[in-house]
Amino acid sequence: MGLEINKMKKLFIIILVAILVTPSAGLVYNFLKDAYAEDAPIECDGDEIEYFENDMKVVGRGDVVIKYKDMILTCDEVAVWTDTYDVTAEGNVEFTQGENKFGGKKVDYNFKTNKGMIKDFAGSADLWYVKGKEAERVSEEETIVRKSYITTCDHKVPHWKISANRVEVYPEKMVNTYNAAVWINPLSIPGFDIPVMWLPFYCHPLDDNRPHVTLIPGKDKDWGYYLLSAWRYNLTPNQKGYFHLDYREKKDLAVGMDYIYDSTFIGKGNIFGYYMNERELNRKHFYDKWRNPVDDADPTIEREKGLLRVRHQWEATPNTLVTAELYKYKNETFLKDYFYNEYEKDENPLTYALASHTMPFGTLSVLTRKRMNRFDQVTELLPEAKLNINNQRIGSSDFYYTGNFKAANMNKVYPRHTDENPGTIQDPEHANVYDSYNQLSYNTKLGFLSVTPYAGTKQTYLDRSISGDESIMNGAAYTGIDVSTKFFKVFEAHGAPLGIEINKLRHIITPTVNYKHISKPTQLASEMLSDGITRSSAMTLGLENKLQTKSGPNGDGVVDLAMLLVNTSYNFDHTPGGQFGDYTAKLELKPYKWLTATSDATMDPHKRYHHEWLQTINNNLSFSFGEKGSLGIGHSYQAGDNNLIAQAEINFIPGWRFNIYEDFDFLSERNGILRKNDLKEQEYVITKDLHCWEMDIRYNVSRDQGEEIMLIFRLKAFPDMPFEFGRNYHKPKVGSQGYEN
Repeated sequence: MGLEINKMKKLFIIILVAILVTPSAGLVYNFLKDAYAEDAPIECDGDEIEYFENDMKVVGRGDVVIKYKDMILTCDEVAVWTDTYDVTAEGNVEFTQGENKFGGKKVDYNFKTNKGMIKDFAGSADLWYVKGKEAERVSEEETIVRKSYITTCDHKVPHWKISANRVEVYPEKMVNTYNAAVWINPLSIPGFDIPVMWLPFYCHPLDDNRPHVTLIPGKDKDWGYYLLSAWRYNLTPNQKGYFHLDYREKKDLAVGMDYIYDSTFIGKGNIFGYYMNERELNRKHFYDKWRNPVDDADPTIEREKGLLRVRHQWEATPNTLVTAELYKYKNETFLKDYFYNEYEKDENPLTYALASHTMPFGTLSVLTRKRMNRFDQVTELLPEAKLNINNQRIGSSDFYYTGNFKAANMNKVYPRHTDENPGTIQDPEHANVYDSYNQLSYNTKLGFLSVTPYAGTKQTYLDRSISGDESIMNGAAYTGIDVSTKFFKVFEAHGAPLGIEINKLRHIITPTVNYKHISKPTQLASEMLSDGITRSSAMTLGLENKLQTKSGPNGDGVVDLAMLLVNTSYNFDHTPGGQFGDYTAKLELKPYKWLTATSDATMDPHKRYHHEWLQTINNNLSFSFGEKGSLGIGHSYQAGDNNLIAQAEINFIPGWRFNIYEDFDFLSERNGILRKNDLKEQEYVITKDLHCWEMDIRYNVSRDQGEEIMLIFRLKAFPDMPFEFGRNYHKPKVGSQGYEN
């Protein structure tokens, strides 16, 4: 029979201790299998706790909280068997373990085996929410939910969901669905779900927010209407990739495949192949062939195009790294036409294999570089070995040594006419090159000056010169000296003038003088297949001024309020008697946390007229208002071009975000014509938060591409998968001269 603890006088002391130990008004009953059991105890707290000694059973009612290891169970009623660690909970049941939660109306569970059954299941793992009729907790790592749906929307009626007969949840790993259907409910109204797609199987990794299926529709002036799709596959946790099936109205179909691998013994990498039989339609749309047959007189032009890209990296030892890349193209402009993002980063990617080994005193590397595409001009290295010795102190003296050694089989090749014709526009140039550079320096102090004089020699041997087959030896001597010092003074200034927090001021002045002389080499630079050297004698002068103040509650931080750096050079070889070079200046101001101003300028004092001295200037002003938005204004002047860029983000209205971008040329030269007050590009974007979606309305005007209006929907769970409607051109981005899709 059951005995109510709160009525048993002989347990009065236990109750008193429980009340003193816990701040809760409820009763606490901690039970163990025995005093020395290895299993963790189960802690039970509730409004009413009842213990059945014969059955080894505890019953709790009212705001029940059970704790076992890192798991917390809350419910209205519970029964726990202390000998088997079984638990039956009813009414608002919820399990919490770390960031993962699950529960239902009724739960039968075993704390030891982590197995159980849950009625009317509801749970969350990472950003996902799962609901279903019933669920089976197979283990701590797996839960199977039947007649259920998953979503990233936390509304009672979600804006979107994937329903399935069976859902497998692996916390922090993946979610698998079977016989799945995708539904949307923009207004979150019960019974108004709209079916969008059916999938026999869908797997989403929880450690990767990228979707398994990506669809990007759009329209381009060169492609026409298009649909780009990527279908992700997972062979094993270390072998995965994408299948690509793309359709472009004016170019036809294209297929591709990504294979991403990561092995424990040969490294990791990516293999990507893409192929298309490009069909150049001489009409505006493919259906014009039937709608306007008279205008369809020109034949369709077909060309095979494609690429193969391989990237691999292997950490053979903790100090040895092997990297390799291969690029093979079917057409010279293929990368620019179809993969502009990659083209913008590197217009001519090289094929190479590099092995480097880091040692305490330097680095040893072997580089092989080979031309793979007939239209490239490449200096092949078959191979090149390098040994770079870091600046090493000689014994306990103040002398230091550094050196670089290279041996290479070099072959400079020029573009071939066609793949079938092995002849080139210009004959290749070949040479075996052996190169060394040795330098000795001495670090010392002369009063308040840090002085480092150095001397070195560079020797290069080629088994043939460019103009002939005879071997040549080239050599040159390097000498120089680096001098620097630092002056500073601390001012006892405190306060907040104009809102600028001042806690002492430190003014630092750092002047530097660097002189470098290279003697006349024994061979002309034009005879060297490798990098040639020429005689030079120059001095560089620099002066840096910096203003700092202390920050932080204890004054242990440092803030740079202002910095001004001025540089110039003096070329002794310039006749007659030498000449100063360009003057450069760089200014940085950060008076407030929310304001940063930078400016840099280059001046050439040798121009005939003073107004021509200024060669380049770049000014930037940045305002940061935290979550409320930001504002950036940039001005640049170079070679007669006068440009202003302004970019703003406004987040003052909850649920709305506004972005403005303006690129304006006050003065520019385009196609040989001098233009004034010329709009280069402007863009306005309005973003509306739709709970688990974001909607962008984008209007763009470009002088090169015309006008564009786009409507973009993005799932917050899949920010890299937009649904775009409208015209999509190659757009210029801030700070770049190129365009990307």
